[in-house]
Parts: sequence; C-alpha cells; structure tokens
Amino acid sequence: VSTQSTGTRDDVIRAVITTPSNHILRFRGLDFSKADLRYMDLRHINFSHSKLTGTNFAKSDIYGANFDKADMTGAIFDEAHLAGVSMEGAILDNASMRKCNFEDAKLRPSSLLGAQMKNVNLENSNMAGVNLRVANLRGSCLKNSSLKGACLAGADLEGCDLNGAELYCTNLRGANLTDVNFEDITTALHMTHMT
Repeated sequence: VSTQSTGTRDDVIRAVITTPSNHILRFRGLDFSKADLRYMDLRHINFSHSKLTGTNFAKSDIYGANFDKADMTGAIFDEAHLAGVSMEGAILDNASMRKCNFEDAKLRPSSLLGAQMKNVNLENSNMAGVNLRVANLRGSCLKNSSLKGACLAGADLEGCDLNGAELYCTNLRGANLTDVNFEDITTALHMTHMT
C-alpha cells in the first residue's frame, strides 16, 4: 500500500496472505481511513502512526497489535478482541468500542474523548493520563487498572467495576458514579477531583 493512497480490505488480506507467519506485518504510517476490516485476524500487526479514521474493526481479533500514535477518530471496534494492544498516544475520540476486550492494554496517554465504551473489559489496563472526558463506560470492568491522572470528567461510569483501580489525581468531576464498585481502590477518593 502506498502512503499516497488509502488502503483497503483487499490490501490487508493480500498482505496477511503473503506475509510468512513468523514475520510481523507492518502498516506503520499508512492510511486505512474508512476501510472495512471487520471479522479479520489482525493479531500483532503494527498500525503505529497510521491514519485509521472511521475504520471498522468490529468483531476482529486484534490481540497484541500496535496502534501507538495512530489517529483512530470515529473508528469502530465493537466486540473486537483487543487484549494486550498498545495504543499509547493514540487518538480515539468518538470511537465506538462497545463490548470489547481490552484486558492488559496500554492506552496511556491516549485521547478517548466521547468514546462509546459500554460493557468493555479494561481489567489490568494502563490508562494513566488518558482523556475519557464525556465517554460512556457504563457497565465496564476497570478492575486493577491504572487511571492515575486520567480525566473522566462528565463520563458515564454507571455500574462500572473499579475494584482495585488506581485513581490518584483522577478527574471524576461531573461523572455519573451510580452503582460504581470502588472496593479495594488503591487511592483514597478524597485525593481525586470530584464534585
């Protein structure tokens, strides 16, 4: 795929088929904006620094992939398997990630402003400094996750499990905290920004 044009589903399929299984597939810095990458096996692929705005990854297996500093504004990851992914410094504003598995993900310090993350598994994830302002995380699992210095101002956290989460200097101002499980959090809530 040339850096001048937008990549397609066929480009990805062709690359996956022709790349030996013992090699890491790299799409670093390429443009796959609005590509249809649903239901694909994209494990361990390097998409760092890529433009993936509006790309549809729904129900794909993206385990261990690298999306560091990628622009995924408005991307769709609904029901995708994203365990172990690295999205450090990525832009995921207004992305849809409903019912995803983000277990053990590295998301710091990414921007997920207004992201739709209802019923997402973020257990053991590193989200220090992440911007989740006005994001919908209703019913999500954030057990044992690091949210140190994260911004969740105005976020919908109703029914979230924050058991064992690190909340030092986390901004929860205006967040919906109805039925949130704060059991065994590692930081006293008075040290966070709440009103």
